[in-house]
Amino acid sequence: EQITTDKTVIVIAHRSSLLRNVDRVYMLEDGRITEVDTGDEPLTRLKHL
Repeated sequence: EQITTDKTVIVIAHRSSLLRNVDRVYMLEDGRITEVDTGDEPLTRLKHL
């Protein structure tokens, strides 16, 4: 967690467990952003997870 403080990190993940400590999640489909989660709600809200 300390390594990513004050930095932008792009994580490409197929497992939602890797996304626990992120501020935002962007879901892409065919190169387009289809969903965005700001971390205010559980990631289960996203359709594709």
